[in-house]
Formats: sequence, structure tokens, C-alpha cells
Amino acid sequence: MYAKLTYSLLIAAAAGLTACTSDADGIGSAADGFEVRFIADARSRAVVESGSTVKNTPFAVYGEFVSTEDATATPVQLFKGTQVTYTDGSWKYNNPQYWFPAMTYSFIALHPAADPAGLTNKEYSDNQLSFIYSLPSDYHDATDLLAATHRRRYTSGATTPVAFNLGHILSRLNFAVNISPVAAGAGNSVVIEGFALRKVSTSATYTISPSPITYGDQTEDAAGGWIEHSDPAENAQPLFDLTFDTPILLSAGDRHEFFPITGSEALLAIPQMLTPDVVIELTYHRVLNGIEQPRQIVYGNLYPMAVTAHGGRWTPGQSYTYTFTLGGEEYIIFNPPTVQDWNESEGASYIITD
Repeated sequence: MYAKLTYSLLIAAAAGLTACTSDADGIGSAADGFEVRFIADARSRAVVESGSTVKNTPFAVYGEFVSTEDATATPVQLFKGTQVTYTDGSWKYNNPQYWFPAMTYSFIALHPAADPAGLTNKEYSDNQLSFIYSLPSDYHDATDLLAATHRRRYTSGATTPVAFNLGHILSRLNFAVNISPVAAGAGNSVVIEGFALRKVSTSATYTISPSPITYGDQTEDAAGGWIEHSDPAENAQPLFDLTFDTPILLSAGDRHEFFPITGSEALLAIPQMLTPDVVIELTYHRVLNGIEQPRQIVYGNLYPMAVTAHGGRWTPGQSYTYTFTLGGEEYIIFNPPTVQDWNESEGASYIITD
């Protein structure tokens, strides 16, 4: 009975405390309690373009608290898409919230705060954030999405800021072509006119929630992931279908990367299990002894090599580089891909204050 009464009083107090302001050090005075603060870990770049970081655009916070002692208590929502912005050398959000004793707090962070094109059906309830993300038809318009969670049992007194270790929830792809001597020949060349990747899912539902605390008083583990993928059918939107305004001229022994990992031509993908039908399509023609040859289209099944190399699955926060060699008889041969963590490091953490 005491726990329920205390919990009810704290719910009422929450509304009043949100109107308070904190003192100079941001911890909060004895009168208004200890302010909820955050740390945004910017070890991963928030967007793929060179020079952009988490600080360039706001991220959104979702959060609630519930009685630690009363399993039947109704959670109290503190944040629902609250924007946290880096301004004048510090992170800021409006209407500071506060820690209440004997409560368990749950938080979710999503970057960027503003919904990008293709993100729809966003919902936050019962400690879970969900939305549908559909990649745009032009891969240049895709938005890098990052997320993080935190759950904490709070007892009393001063406590550390909530740490958001933001991580990529999409996958990143790169493709590179090698031109074999057989494909071009001495003094000759290959002209690439187009390149496409077909029969992959380009839309799915994403869910995320903080995992239960299994050890200690807090956790940054998350539950959820990508579900309900679109059908990668014959007539579905390709991940990309490029026709080059300036055809790519290559000679024997040349290598060309279409979406360099270190550049701004990022190709983002929905994490998924690939189907046996996934295929790349290369449109090109040869120039032999200065004479333009007829256009040719060559196809390559990505699935067998992807299964062998990484189980046929694209996972969040991973970069995949697929290299293939163009031969002389309208065929391509895949090399083992490079798979690595997508973690271009900027370093530093930033305190979010009122």
C-alpha cells in the first residue's frame, strides 16, 4: 500500500517538476530533485557524408518510468520524441525531467530526430518504439538511422547520466568490378553503362526496446530488430538501378568501386536475409581496336557467395564490399567479400543538459 501511495504521489509530482529549472551545474537543487541527463556516444558517425557527426542534427529521446516495487503499476511517459540538440557547445532539451526514487527508467534514442522521407507509422508505447522505413528509389536520398537504449533502476541520490551508445541500424554496401585481361585485351577497354541490384527487400518494420536488467542496476542492451520485410519480387523496386550519364571507361586490370566506403556515395540497405533470387545486373560494351561493340548485359547471382561468406544475411551496423571480375564470355566471378563493422570513429561523448 505504501509503495502504491508513493508511486501515485510521484506521478503527480512529475508534472510539477517538469516546469522547474536546474541550477548552474545541471544536477538540480534539493528542491527540484536530480535531473535526468544523457550522454550521446558519438563513436559512430551519425550520417555517412564526410564531416557530418551526431552533433549536426538533433536526435529524439523516448522514455518512461515505472515503480520498481509494484509490478502492476502503469508506466509514466517522460519523453516522446523529445529533440535533443547540440547548441552553443552543449546538448540541450526543453522541460527537464527528474529521477524519482524506487523507479525503473527506460529510454530509447533515435537519430535523426526529424522523420526522414520513407519513415512512417512511428509509434511509441509500452516501452517500445516501432516504425516502417522504406528506402527511396534514389539511393542518394536514403537516411542513415542510429538508435540506442538504456534501462536503469534508480534508488536515490545523485546518479550518472544516461549513456546512449548510438549505433547504425541499417547495413552499408559497396560493389567493385575488376576488368580481366580477357574482358578488355591489350589496348582495348570496357565501357560500363549501367549497374543494378534486384530482388532484395527495400522496406521493413523496425522495433526496439530496452532489454530487461539481468545484472546490476542498468543495461544498454536492446531487444527488437527488422521484421515484416517487403517481398523482393520480380517487379519490386531494385535497391539501385543506375544508368551512368558519363559511362565508366575501364582498361584491363582496372578496378572501379561504385559506392566507396570512404566516400559520400553511400549505399544503405535494410538488414535482411537474402533470397536465392538476388541478382546484380551489369550493362556494358567493349571497345575493340577503337570500334564500339554491341551493348551486353551480364547477370550475377549474389546469393551463393553471400551464404558462404556471411550466412546470406545483412546485419545492422555492418559494411559489405562485394568485388567481382568481368570475364570475356559475358560472365562475372565473385571474389570473397569484405565484411567489417561500420564504425568510422569520430570519438568523444557529449553531456546533454537543460
